[in-house]
Amino acid sequence: MIYIYVIIVYDVEKSRVNEVRKVLLPFLFWIENSVFIGEISSAKFRILIKKLNRVIDKERDTIDVFILRHEKLLHRQTIGRRKDLESFII
Repeated sequence: MIYIYVIIVYDVEKSRVNEVRKVLLPFLFWIENSVFIGEISSAKFRILIKKLNRVIDKERDTIDVFILRHEKLLHRQTIGRRKDLESFII
């Protein structure tokens, strides 16, 4: 199975923010308002994108997806309080 590491940033109308968040939560980690990150299989990624396409207004909303082949290719620098992924694991 092929996995990718993604960062998803969205700017959607207020009425759709919770819908977009609910679609993303089962797949990725919510680290900031309108920002999700995590590793996902390519199959689940295709499902996620289909679900997002159903809830947004393509004329008014924007979702940017940054795809990395592996998390180690990413350098994350945080200014201020960092929300570590370990705090999201139950």
